[in-house]
Amino acid sequence: MKKTILLVVALFVSAGVQAADGYKLLKQCDLAIRTMALRLPTTKLDHGNIMHCYGKMQGIIATTFQHRRRFGTALFCPPGSLTAGGAARIVVNYMKARPSVLSGDEIKISISALRQAYPCR
Repeated sequence: MKKTILLVVALFVSAGVQAADGYKLLKQCDLAIRTMALRLPTTKLDHGNIMHCYGKMQGIIATTFQHRRRFGTALFCPPGSLTAGGAARIVVNYMKARPSVLSGDEIKISISALRQAYPCR
């Protein structure tokens, strides 16, 4: 299981993405959810933050499916219909309910939230 977390972290770091904390992810994903739900206009900065959130969620979901397909194990077991927006809602709710996690790494927080929502059985 620790190997999988390291794999996910390594993928994002090797892609040039700097690790960020939960405060930044909460801001980005909360903005994404509110903007899409209310169909609010966005600035270029808002758009970048929204895409960071959705890109992060999609990357985590895709990595999980690939890992399960290749190795038969996964950190969490979402339905095939889970979208980046759905994952963002889960992660935002998790962070809002647990403010103490916000200083942690955004990938680890996201995986913990999704693991709680979709445990493997």
